[in-house]
Amino acid sequence: MTKREILRWLESKRNRTLSELSEKYHIADNELKNCVISATGLPAVAEKMEALIEEAMNLYNNWKKENSEFDGLDYNKYSRASANLNEFISSKGAALKQITYHDISINTAEMLRLETEYKETRQKIHANYANVMAVVDSIHKAKDAVAYLKELGFDLTEIEAPKEPVTALAVKIDTSYLFLKKAA
Repeated sequence: MTKREILRWLESKRNRTLSELSEKYHIADNELKNCVISATGLPAVAEKMEALIEEAMNLYNNWKKENSEFDGLDYNKYSRASANLNEFISSKGAALKQITYHDISINTAEMLRLETEYKETRQKIHANYANVMAVVDSIHKAKDAVAYLKELGFDLTEIEAPKEPVTALAVKIDTSYLFLKKAA
């Protein structure tokens, strides 16, 4: 293994670490938001809104059908108002998603603490991996870089070349039938 391979592996390891951190943050963030949203009773309100919007859209669509042949009346097929309302009823729970993503923000102390912690941890991961990569890059031999990484606590089994067992058969070979030229 070369130092270049080690550095690529470290970049990959950093990216996986950041991805895991991001996933954990989003799970915790969603849990906190769901707690606040549930405590306010918003899910029940959003469910009622979906029913009322669906009723209103059905009323409007029926009116359009009844008046489709009315001379001089034209409908905008790409109506933004209809599209916006349809986003609230496109699937079960769509109204709640629309409200929580576009209409409200949740800024509790716990949410702000979680976001700050996430950003700081992310920055520290970037900084520390950059430092490790700089040290590895400055080490002259890949073998010494591997030793340094092991000393830090990295598990290098996925990049270390596995020691392959010798699979040669113990069979007597008559080299005269190989027609090899012998040095004179």
